[in-house]
Amino acid sequence: MESPFNRFAETYRKLMPGALQQFLTNQDLQSFLKTRYEFLENKSREIEIRIQDPQDFPWLINASTIEVCMPDSPFITDTILDYLGSEGHRIHLSIPALFSVVRKGSIQSLEPVTGLDTTEAFVYVEVQKLSEKEKKTVEKDLRRNLQELRQVVEDFPVALEQLRELNLPNEDLQEDRKWISDNFVTLGSGFVVGDRLQKPTGLFREGSIRKQAMADLQTLFDYRGLTSDGVQGNQAPETL
Repeated sequence: MESPFNRFAETYRKLMPGALQQFLTNQDLQSFLKTRYEFLENKSREIEIRIQDPQDFPWLINASTIEVCMPDSPFITDTILDYLGSEGHRIHLSIPALFSVVRKGSIQSLEPVTGLDTTEAFVYVEVQKLSEKEKKTVEKDLRRNLQELRQVVEDFPVALEQLRELNLPNEDLQEDRKWISDNFVTLGSGFVVGDRLQKPTGLFREGSIRKQAMADLQTLFDYRGLTSDGVQGNQAPETL
């Protein structure tokens, strides 16, 4: 039976750029693959992040590497790369991968299979070398962003159901609702009752975001000449 590492190496090599494989010696390639695998094997948190300056790979002397492993969901790679780009970090290389992993302490089995409860996303990124301060900031921000992503994905069916259950007064609004549900990713939803947001989902589970959303709504109500009494008892969804 093929070992988990050999299965990983066989699959991961196919995801690596051909130019990189041709550049590396066999010894360097094996060392590179073992370092990636060790990160996966030592995973101890739901969202595992490692940022380091590789000491054993001289071709990465001016780079830092970022590795993320977490349960698979949509938009993980986009979230990581969009964040790095928005912060001005130059991306040299990114390799996203999906594996179904069974762990019992160490990795018992690893297969390039998706769509299972055991499927994990593994994203490897090389960026222009980071300072120690930048590493801490990037790890903190990425962890927060990916935790929010997990919450949005988990709550998405509930948020969509909240939208569908609204009792809308006319056909035009019903058509708008269908268009929104078909074309937008709902990042969060909730029902406004008086001055409170009830049954929050997604990003609105975070207190600071919920507070800011209510402040923005109040500004909108004031602009339109509405009062808290005017919306008291009405339930309207606030969706990002």
